[in-house]
Amino acid sequence: MVDWTITTNDSGAGRQGSDQVRRRKEIIRAVVDEYVKTAEPVGSAHVVRASGLTASPATIRNDMAQLEQDGYLSQPHVSAGRVPTDKGYRYYVDQMAGSHVPDEGLFTNVQRFFQLLHGELAQTLAAASQLVSSLTQYTSIVTAVDPTSTLIKHIQLVDIGHGSVLMVVVGASGKIDKFTIEFSDPPLEDQLVTATNFLNSKIRNSGIETLPRALESTGDFAVDVIVCKALEQLGNTLAGSHEELLVNAASKTASAFDAVEKVTKLLQTLEQEYLVVSLVKSMVSRRQAVSIGNETGVESLADCALVLAPFDVDGKRAGSIGILGPSRMDYPLALSTVTIVGERLGQHLSED
Repeated sequence: MVDWTITTNDSGAGRQGSDQVRRRKEIIRAVVDEYVKTAEPVGSAHVVRASGLTASPATIRNDMAQLEQDGYLSQPHVSAGRVPTDKGYRYYVDQMAGSHVPDEGLFTNVQRFFQLLHGELAQTLAAASQLVSSLTQYTSIVTAVDPTSTLIKHIQLVDIGHGSVLMVVVGASGKIDKFTIEFSDPPLEDQLVTATNFLNSKIRNSGIETLPRALESTGDFAVDVIVCKALEQLGNTLAGSHEELLVNAASKTASAFDAVEKVTKLLQTLEQEYLVVSLVKSMVSRRQAVSIGNETGVESLADCALVLAPFDVDGKRAGSIGILGPSRMDYPLALSTVTIVGERLGQHLSED
């Protein structure tokens, strides 16, 4: 393996090892940057020119061979140059892409865009999605928590027999969810009616932030048990509130691939809202800004990368904005764009 962290007591060996680490880091940078631009394997001659390294061409070739052996680069065929692997892209993102200073024009364009932006939530999200696609030429993905999906309009408890009770939850948006609650002692019909009326009187229009953990006693122990179980189910339901998905310019990522089968599978994946939203939630929970290739855990995205930035409204997470493109992606541009647009989007929505 490449020794990225040289530790030695010999100062001469330490300097030589440090030089090697810096040299191989610059080689990866040069290969990724050039491959992103051209989609052609990168040879040692270009690396020497682009990196500004003073090492001999023979040394650079040896380093590239070692980087290939260690899994950071690959060689499509014997006479070709090298291309980055997922491991190489990951090293590039972790070590270099985050230190990129965004172009001042990006800040200016995003600021001007939001100054001129007016409209409802759905229009704002769609416009922000289009902005990200136009700035990067990649597919944009926006997920947003639907605030009305977390507000309770009405609850109904219905006996379905054998100790099972169906809880029907109607949201403020009109969305209806149904859940089954199991009881060891089957509740009576009048107990369910009492519990239903009590719950509706106490938690109508409540959301995840305002849903009480417990309520005062109804004066009937059996009814209290029903209320307690219903509250627990409601808490779980609201905590997993639905996120809407908006995909813009899917064809931009699909056009990066020649194989029809790859394009078809990619487009089918983007049509599976639950799958994409789950991937986004997983990245957010792990505080992962970039997922490359097989890191996504989705077979059809094995040659793609997802770059993501969450956005907050009034200090609370309201959604995420991201870019889906080929692994051969301009990561500094992608990271800068989603970060700046995400921050400005959150500010804009908080001001409304």
